[in-house]
Amino acid sequence: MRTRHALRAAIAFAVVAGTVAAGAQPAPAVSPLGSVAAAAATTDTPSDPPLPEYPGLPPRGDTSAAVPTTGIPCDDNGSDLRPTRDQVLDRAQSWLDVGIPYSQSRCYENRYGDYRTDCSGFVSMAWGIGGSGSGHWTGNLLDKADKIARSSLKPGDALLRYTGDPHQNHVALFVKWSDAEHTKPVVIEQTGSSDTIRDTWSESYAAQYTPVRYNHIQEEDTRPYDSFTGDAKADLIVHSGTDVAVRQGSGNGFADLGVVSSGWGRFHGLQITNGMGRLYFADYNADHRTDMIVHNGTDISVRLNTTTGWTDLGVVTSGWGRFHGLQITNGMGRLYFADYNADGRADMIVHNGTDISVRLNTTTGWTDLGVITSGWGRFHGLQITNGMGRLYFADYNADGRADMIVHNGTDISVRLNTTTGWTDLGVITSGWGRFHGLQITNGMGRLYFADIDGDGRADMIVHNGTDVSVRKNTPTGFSDQGVVTTGWGRFHGLDTTDGMGRLYLA
Repeated sequence: MRTRHALRAAIAFAVVAGTVAAGAQPAPAVSPLGSVAAAAATTDTPSDPPLPEYPGLPPRGDTSAAVPTTGIPCDDNGSDLRPTRDQVLDRAQSWLDVGIPYSQSRCYENRYGDYRTDCSGFVSMAWGIGGSGSGHWTGNLLDKADKIARSSLKPGDALLRYTGDPHQNHVALFVKWSDAEHTKPVVIEQTGSSDTIRDTWSESYAAQYTPVRYNHIQEEDTRPYDSFTGDAKADLIVHSGTDVAVRQGSGNGFADLGVVSSGWGRFHGLQITNGMGRLYFADYNADHRTDMIVHNGTDISVRLNTTTGWTDLGVVTSGWGRFHGLQITNGMGRLYFADYNADGRADMIVHNGTDISVRLNTTTGWTDLGVITSGWGRFHGLQITNGMGRLYFADYNADGRADMIVHNGTDISVRLNTTTGWTDLGVITSGWGRFHGLQITNGMGRLYFADIDGDGRADMIVHNGTDVSVRKNTPTGFSDQGVVTTGWGRFHGLDTTDGMGRLYLA
């Protein structure tokens, strides 16, 4: 009796050519056969046809049948991501957990984007390929990947078969080898009969496939997350009086590294006598170390962090005298620095009145992307009439792009950054009405968002009175890790009696 993998070569993708078993309807062609894709975009999308049953695989269950999908074309997913191997597998797991129904004419959207629900759409999603989620197939995946030696396969690579014969074309995500000889791969794949599965291929079947590697994949030691010390876990930066000191984060505490720079007594971002400006900490040059960005009057300058000192780059942009985020005469707004486009460099996000705009950091200048979202006039984090809350920009879902975190009254909600728009995840946690960092009646403290444990996702750091605690960001919500450091009651960055300074997590 023939094995399942021997049969696959003959039947796995016969549906592409419309040559499925008797009684089955032909499947819609994959996206490069433009006439079908165009028709699906302008007419009612046909229902999924019957697909071949692979021997030994369970049939579709009710869970898969209930998964909501939409007709092609799929949405634009922005620019190509630069994921780590762990992130690729996490993304793949999001489909495997659900069991996405196979179709060449449908799209499925989750927190990782909107992609066609066939084998190549699944791999495109796992890799974070940008553009239309229905824009790639087995015939053009090598536009985004390179062939590699079989001995070089690592988790998150793929096994591709493209012969020009639609009966044989297929791609699957490589997870690991199941045997010491490295002949039988464990894969996650989008299949015709059992949807998204994890499977082990035979040696003979795997030999028909070419190993390929996404050309933007990142090895673990080049993850696009940063900290002052460059180890991906956010450090605690203490601005006390004129001094800036660092406490290195370990994920569950901080080790004091001492003072790293002095002379910043007038840069607390407060309405104090002779106040000059404020400081920000973000990775300006994509070396994974957070640099010091100085907002002095109208000028923005940068001091690159070398871990043993600072390299002063001088002024990098001017004209921002009314963007200190203070209640000053004719104040217009505030600035944020975060990586908007996942290139590892902190971009300048401008909150001007009701509008949020972005200036991409090219290291030699700025590219103005214009307004990316509006309606945020009451979210400057100031004690203004009818003020509602504040905004934060940090990577919530580990895709390398800074998302917009909205603190509205007692609620915290998230808008995922797709580079072409925002996906609203709604409220993710509540009960934070007294943590806006303002001098309001019964104000308790402030919040920060930064990656404490180095998994790429911004965690919520709660500064409550003298205590700083962490709520770890997990796929199902925030997990309270308790107090990680204490003694910071005079570091809220407020004009309070005996206030000493402010904290940053970077």
